Amino acid sequence: MARHRDLSQIFNALPPREKTDPPKPTPAATSSSEPAPPVDEVQAPRAASKPKTPSRKLHSVPAGEKPKPAAKPLRETAPTSLYLPAEQAARWRARARETGQTLAQVLAAATQAVTTEQVSKALDRPGWDRDTGGMPVWQEPAKTQPSINVQVRLAALQLQWLDQQVAATGANSRSELVAALLTLHFES
Repeated sequence: MARHRDLSQIFNALPPREKTDPPKPTPAATSSSEPAPPVDEVQAPRAASKPKTPSRKLHSVPAGEKPKPAAKPLRETAPTSLYLPAEQAARWRARARETGQTLAQVLAAATQAVTTEQVSKALDRPGWDRDTGGMPVWQEPAKTQPSINVQVRLAALQLQWLDQQVAATGANSRSELVAALLTLHFES
C-alpha cells in the first residue's frame, strides 16, 4: 500500500506568497461640497492579478521526429559507479595515494599501458574447449569475488571511449572492462 506524505511540511517550507493590495483610488477633485464616497463604493474590488512570469517558448517537433537531447559538454565530469572486486579496488586506491593521482588518472594510465588485444584475451570466457581433437571438454569459470562500488569522476568523452572499448573487447560492462584493465596494469 502506498504511503502518503504529510504535505503540510512541504507547504510550510515554501516562502510566503507576496500579497498585492489593489491600488487605492484618489478621489477626483470636485467642486461640489459633497463628501467623497467611501473607497468601497467608488470602485468594486478587483480580482488579484497573477504576477507576470516569463513565458517559455515550446519548440514544436514535427511528427515522427524525436527531440534531440541536449549535448553534455565533453569536459564536464560526472560520478560513475564501477563495481570491482574489493581487493582490486583497494589496490587501485592505494596506487592513487602512492602516486598522488586521482582514480581517473590511474585508470587513464592503465588504458595507455594495456592494449585492446590484451584486454580481449584476458576477458576470454571459459567454456567448451574445442581444440582437444576429441569430444569438447567443459572448462569451469573462475569463481567471482564479491564486488564493491567505486565512484570515479569521468568526463563524457572518457565514458564514450569506455563504451567503445566494451564493444571492441566483448566485455559485459564498463566494470568488467575496468577490472581487466587494472588487473593487467597492476601485473605489469
